[in-house]
Amino acid sequence: MLALRMMAQDTGVPAGGDDQSGGGATSGAPASPNSSGASGASSGASQGNSNGSTDQGNTNGSTNQGNTNGATDQGNPNGATDQGNPNGGTDQGNSNGGILEGTSTPAPTPGADQGGGDNGTGILMGPGTETPSSGDLLGPGTGEGSVLVPEPGTVAPVPGTTPAPTPAGPNSVSAGTEGAVQTAPVTFTLPGGYGGNAAQSFTLGEGRLAKPPITFTLSVSQGYDNNIFSADSHVVATPTPTPGPKPQQERRLIDYFIAPGVPLTPIFQFFSPKVRATPTPPPPLGVLGSPVSTATLSAQVQRGSPRTLFTADLSLGANDYWDRPGDKLDYNGNFGLSMIHRLSPRATLSLSADAVYQKTPDFALINAPTNNGNGGAYLNGNAKADLSYTWGQRFSTVTSYSIGFNLGNSNAQNNVYTITYGTQVRYTISARNTVTAELRASDGVYPSNAAADNDSIYYLLGLDTFFSAKLRNTISVGIETDLYSGDSVGQTIPYLESATTLALPRGGSLTWTNRVGSEDSGNAQSTSSSYRTGLTLSQPLSAKLVGSISLAYNYVKTTDDVSPSGSYTQNELQTSLSLAYNLSPRFSLSLSYTLTDLMTTQVNTSYQRQEVFLGGSYTFR
Repeated sequence: MLALRMMAQDTGVPAGGDDQSGGGATSGAPASPNSSGASGASSGASQGNSNGSTDQGNTNGSTNQGNTNGATDQGNPNGATDQGNPNGGTDQGNSNGGILEGTSTPAPTPGADQGGGDNGTGILMGPGTETPSSGDLLGPGTGEGSVLVPEPGTVAPVPGTTPAPTPAGPNSVSAGTEGAVQTAPVTFTLPGGYGGNAAQSFTLGEGRLAKPPITFTLSVSQGYDNNIFSADSHVVATPTPTPGPKPQQERRLIDYFIAPGVPLTPIFQFFSPKVRATPTPPPPLGVLGSPVSTATLSAQVQRGSPRTLFTADLSLGANDYWDRPGDKLDYNGNFGLSMIHRLSPRATLSLSADAVYQKTPDFALINAPTNNGNGGAYLNGNAKADLSYTWGQRFSTVTSYSIGFNLGNSNAQNNVYTITYGTQVRYTISARNTVTAELRASDGVYPSNAAADNDSIYYLLGLDTFFSAKLRNTISVGIETDLYSGDSVGQTIPYLESATTLALPRGGSLTWTNRVGSEDSGNAQSTSSSYRTGLTLSQPLSAKLVGSISLAYNYVKTTDDVSPSGSYTQNELQTSLSLAYNLSPRFSLSLSYTLTDLMTTQVNTSYQRQEVFLGGSYTFR
C-alpha cells in the first residue's frame, strides 16, 4: 500500500525528507530517485546547501539559498527565492516571485493531509480535525508536487516500472481533491480451488458484506419430479457386456542370483493379473414420478474488517416424495465457510470449506455419484488452506493444501479421500498480466479398496489476466502423471484448467470454468479421463426480479485395461433455470426448473430427470 502525501506552502517535514517531484503551477521535470541537486530546467541556481539538502527543478532564474540538514526545494519558477530552511523544511511550488524565508514550522502529525493547490497554496488540517493514521492514502490537490511514500512494511515501486495491482490494504483510501480524504473499498480475494474453480472477491460494505452479521431463512416449496429413481428412460438400448479374453501371465524381475564364478543370473516370477469381475447390471427400476414437498432452514454469517473476512453458510432440509414406495423422506444439508486474514502487509492466510449431503446427483461435483438410483445419500466436500506471500513488487507465491472426500452409504468400495498440495509461483509482467508456474501433487486414498489408491503429479504453467476491471481469466496448462497402487507404468496425459469471471450490470455475474484431465476410476485396472465445463449466470432483471442459469457438462471416458467390456463413456448434462421475486426485504417467491440427462454405455444407467418447483422464503434475524 502506498500512501500519497501532497505537501504545499512552507510546512516542515521530518529531517532528511526528500521530495522529488515538481511543485507549483509550473514545475520542473521530476528528478530520478537516485539524483541529488538536479535542476529541472535551465537558469536555476543553488547556493549554500549542506548536509544532504537537495534543490530540484528551479527555472527562469530561481534561487535556493542556505538549505541545511536535508531540506529540499523543488520547482520554484519565475524568479522565486527560498532562503534558510533549517531542519528538513520543505518549500514547494512558489511561483511568480514569491519569497519564503527562514521557515521552520513544526512537522504535522504523521498522516495529516497537506493537500497543496495551485501557485503554492495548500491546506493544513487544523486543530481538532481527525487525522488519518500513518500510511493512509491522502488525496492530492489540484497542483503537482505529490510524492509516493511507501507504507511501513511495503516495497516501494521500482523506478521506471508500472506498479503491479495489489489488493487494497486495511487503511487505503482513494485520491481526492483539495486534500479531501475518501475511503476506498477494502477488497478480499479468495484463491480458486483445485480443478479450475474461480477465485471469489468480497468487498466490505457491498453485496453479501452489506447484510446484517447473521440472517436466517426458512424456505418451503412444492414441485414434481418425473423420475425419482433416475431410471433408464432412453429409447436406445445399452449394449450387453461380453466376456473379455483371459489375461496373460506377467513375468516380473524380482531378484538376481549371485555366486562366485557364476554369471549374474536374473530371477523372474510369473504373476496372474487380478481380474475384476464384471458387475451384474442393476435391474431397471422403471420410471416413476412423484409430487415433492421441501422445507429448508438456512443461516448466513458474514463479518468483515480491514484485515479479516469471515463468511459461513449452513442449511438443513428434507424432501417428501409423496408417491415413492417405502421411505418417503430424504434429508439433505449444505455447509460453506470462507475466511481470509491478512497476517502482515505481505502475508495472507485463506481458509475455505464446503460440504453437501444429499441423494440427488450433482454433476458439478467430482467423484460424486452420477446415478444413485435407489441407493442412499452421499457426503461430498472439500477443505482448502492457502498461504499467499508477496516477496517483491512483482513476485509472489501461493502455497496450498486441500482435502476432498466423497463418502456414500450404499457402496463403501467407492469411498475416497483426495489430498492435494502444491505451490504456485506468480510473476507480474504488466499491470494486467501475471504468469504462473505450479507444482502440485495429489494422493487418492480408498479406505475400503486399497488397490485403487493412486498418486498424481501436475506440472503447470499459466496466465492470470485482467482484461478490464470487470473481466478476468485464469488458465493453467501442463501435464499430469498418474500412478495406481500396484501399477508400475501409470499414465501421463495433458491437463488444463481455466476460469473466467465477468461482472455484469446491476450486480450480475458470469462464471465459466473448464477442466481437462484424469479422474479417479475407483479401480487400479482402469483409467478415467474427462472434460468438465460449468457455467453460472446471475442477473437482476428488475429492482425485484432476479434470474439465474447454471449448466454443467461432463464427458468421461473410462478404459479397462484388463476387460474391454468394462470400458465405457458418459455424457453428463445438468442445467437449472430459476427466477426469484422479492415481495419485500423479507419475503420472496421462487420458480425453478432442473434437467438432468445422463447418456452412458453402461447397462441400465442412462436416464433423464426433470424437476420443477414453486416456493417461497422468509428471511429474519
